[in-house]
Amino acid sequence: MAFVRSTDSLRLDPRLTWIARARPLLRRLAAHAGTHPDPVRFIGGCVRNALIDQPVQDVDIATILPPQEVLAVGEAMGIKTHPIGLAHGTVTVVLDGTNYEVTTLRRDIATDGRHAQVAFTDDWQEDARRRDFTFNALSANDRGAVFDPFDGIADLRAGIVRFIGDPKQRIEEDYLRMLRFFRFLALFGQVPPDPKVLTIIRRAASNLARLAPERVAYELLRLLAAPDPVPALIAAQETGLDVLGFAGDHASLARLIALPHEPDPLLRLGALLPVREAESHDPGMMAETLASRLRLSRRQTGRLRTLAFYKTMTWQAQEIQGLLLNEGRTAAIDAAAMAGARGGPRDLLTLAQDAPAPPFPLSGDDLTDLGLLPGPIIGQVLDQVREWWTQEGGSPDHAACLNHARALIGDEPDL
Repeated sequence: MAFVRSTDSLRLDPRLTWIARARPLLRRLAAHAGTHPDPVRFIGGCVRNALIDQPVQDVDIATILPPQEVLAVGEAMGIKTHPIGLAHGTVTVVLDGTNYEVTTLRRDIATDGRHAQVAFTDDWQEDARRRDFTFNALSANDRGAVFDPFDGIADLRAGIVRFIGDPKQRIEEDYLRMLRFFRFLALFGQVPPDPKVLTIIRRAASNLARLAPERVAYELLRLLAAPDPVPALIAAQETGLDVLGFAGDHASLARLIALPHEPDPLLRLGALLPVREAESHDPGMMAETLASRLRLSRRQTGRLRTLAFYKTMTWQAQEIQGLLLNEGRTAAIDAAAMAGARGGPRDLLTLAQDAPAPPFPLSGDDLTDLGLLPGPIIGQVLDQVREWWTQEGGSPDHAACLNHARALIGDEPDL
């Protein structure tokens, strides 16, 4: 643990980079609040992660100030602000190129499992009670003092994912919390989940279908980014949370995770796609269906379709090298990773990651300089030279490729 105990409270090092960078904003918000003794804090994941030596990515801030006053502070500082969720009290403030979500303390007035109607408050405890898990209610001021209203640090130490208050009520407030439970179980869980909580989730699981697909996709991809999401994903599906629309190839995902590769949620989603080699169907259809179900972006959908195709292939080193030279490193890594997920050679991924990938040295202008007239013949000769260049491992330089083109063209430069 990265925290230390002082004589009176739990503290973070106030010299931490993310604290120091945001301090001017917190100080201006505090000054705007006048004499209030506790007007602004860091909140949630940034505090939680700092306490357990995990990277801090998003820095969220909570304040007693209403959103219009947060906007006024940004204007007074001469920095950009974006009122992304005024009804829910959230303003994005851009300071030195970093986005900070500043949210006014809130209490729930009404919830329906998907949305909450909120009212603003200046009561930190009231705001903390509406959060999901004990360690997500952690907050800290810019001097490093940590506030832990529900013993979230003890739960982090013990590896327990615990709802604040009644789990059934918290889930019924927002059904996405069911999937969030398993995401945090994958990240921090060290003990089996509470069977009573699993029973509650099992009874409520069908309500996941009521949520916006984008929200479900966001949580699923964050779950897949955990160091080892397989046990939590299996546990989620066993409760009836149908996040994929199919069982999922957990064995392939486990093999992919064991490869020397940084966590890539979409790559892991591709590994979960089953391979039905005996069926005569487009291997990308299930990927297309899943992407539509989750409303993935066009770019994500295209990559997922390609991953589904790669997973049906049997890859060898020469083919990975060819893919690296012709399609680029990302494509080669994706293919090699899918090969490893299927139980193929592990060294294919090392090849895709580390092998040199020189650019193809020949262009259409080179061929017109040789006397070829513009037209389809240019592309045909380039394709033939590229195929030879790929077979040679990408080692021939510009001069060698030019000589090979001359040999292909022969004595008829006016083709």
